[in-house]
Amino acid sequence: RCVVKGNEETIAENRRELDEVRKMTQQLKDRMEGTERSLQHQLEANTQLQLQLQTVVSYTWPKHLNYLANINRTVPVVIKFVDFELHKRSNDLWTSPGFYTRDGAGYKLCLRVFVGGWDSGRGSHVTVGVCVMKGEHDGNLNWPFKGTLMVQLLNQISDSNHSEPAKLVFDGDMSLINFMTTDNSVCCDKFIPHHKLACDADKKCQYLKDDCIFFRVCNFQ
Repeated sequence: RCVVKGNEETIAENRRELDEVRKMTQQLKDRMEGTERSLQHQLEANTQLQLQLQTVVSYTWPKHLNYLANINRTVPVVIKFVDFELHKRSNDLWTSPGFYTRDGAGYKLCLRVFVGGWDSGRGSHVTVGVCVMKGEHDGNLNWPFKGTLMVQLLNQISDSNHSEPAKLVFDGDMSLINFMTTDNSVCCDKFIPHHKLACDADKKCQYLKDDCIFFRVCNFQ
């Protein structure tokens, strides 16, 4: 009897241990399933965010625009500005290559930029302006130069949500063409705030990407 009783107690103890192992196994399984669900939700959220922030690699500027590498360099033009952070820290005056208001015989102009800001825009905004240059066709043109140009930043994610254009007016006052002045006829001190250059996932908009920005310059119609 003692042997039988001992065996029964051993069996009962083994059953209790087995039940405990099954309980622990189920708890571990439940935790693993919970962790898996949490990771799946996080993965889905990250995937959605990545889709929102995804840039269109195949995006190209509209064909009616010219990069300044184009031999004609006639407005409308797209101007690539590189090493943004370096220029922002030094806040030096950057001048683009020259471009022309009319194909083959127009006024020669250039874009000038303080990415760190100038005057009232210093430290908070990008400042842009347009300056008249000495050109090859000046002898055949009417002076002083009068005209209106539009400057804006291009969204590098899609061909929409470009920046609000700055309207730069040359009214014939030659004293205003030596950049920088605070007169908005040739420059815009507060062209765009620095904080608006970064990616905006909701608007699918990003002006500053890979340390460069793109300006578009065109005649005002």
